[in-house]
Amino acid sequence: MKAADLPNWVLTVRQGDVSAPVRVEVHHDRENGSYWVSSPDLDGLVVTGGTLDELKKETFAACGALLALSPR
Repeated sequence: MKAADLPNWVLTVRQGDVSAPVRVEVHHDRENGSYWVSSPDLDGLVVTGGTLDELKKETFAACGALLALSPR
């Protein structure tokens, strides 16, 4: 993927000191009590957690990692 193919907000955030909202959808698995997140804004974002606090922490880390891995 070339930089021209990335959404403008991804390019802007990468340049630093700018934050961008990313919508996430939080789901609860009633069988095992865990939570998971997906996002219509950030392809590849799927995170699981045993608690909402853990899910939040892991979601922020995964967003940063996905943005860093996107081709420049």
